[in-house]
Amino acid sequence: MILMTLNMVTAEHNRDGIIRTFRRFIGPTEARPGCLGCRLLQDISGEDRLLYLEAWEEESDLVRRIRSAQFLKVLAVMELSSEQPELSIQSISRTRGLEAIKSLRQTHPPHGEPKPGRRGVTDIQES
Repeated sequence: MILMTLNMVTAEHNRDGIIRTFRRFIGPTEARPGCLGCRLLQDISGEDRLLYLEAWEEESDLVRRIRSAQFLKVLAVMELSSEQPELSIQSISRTRGLEAIKSLRQTHPPHGEPKPGRRGVTDIQES
């Protein structure tokens, strides 16, 4: 999976317009072959910060996206950032979910807690 993220800071006077523009990108972007998802997130601790992300099956899918005419609009919106925007492209080779958390917690309990199904030192002393 390939993940492209764009972090930007918006001025209050053009924030709503930038959000509307990004919202218009989402549907057409998700309809492109290879797109796994497209999102726009707003930081609740600072409404001026936006995170736009696109997830792609393969790098070649993202390359086609970047070379498309529609992507010029993303570049134009980047120019409206109040601060230097941060764009990154990440290649993700492995993704795990809640099953990983469960497995890690069962094999390595938090400090001071006995492993599930085993008696702790305090249990033995109280017997």
